[in-house]
Amino acid sequence: MQTHKNPKASADALTTTAPIIPGPEWLRPADVKPFCGFGRSHVYNLIETGVIKSVCLRQKGKSKGVRLISVESLRSYIASQCEGVAK
Repeated sequence: MQTHKNPKASADALTTTAPIIPGPEWLRPADVKPFCGFGRSHVYNLIETGVIKSVCLRQKGKSKGVRLISVESLRSYIASQCEGVAK
């Protein structure tokens, strides 16, 4: 991977020529812990309070489905917790 300074950005900013590999847009609750370290009960509390977005995919007439968590909403929540924190 080659890095170089971007003359249009600030002097300290670095850019990379490495390809950007997109990640998943949705995760199952069990996959959130390896992604960002939140346990299942914490994830469900965040869903219940409306802090992060989730959807339950269920076939008509079935009582069980698959719960999916929005990665974008997880990242937004984490970023909101970092605001105002000294570096």
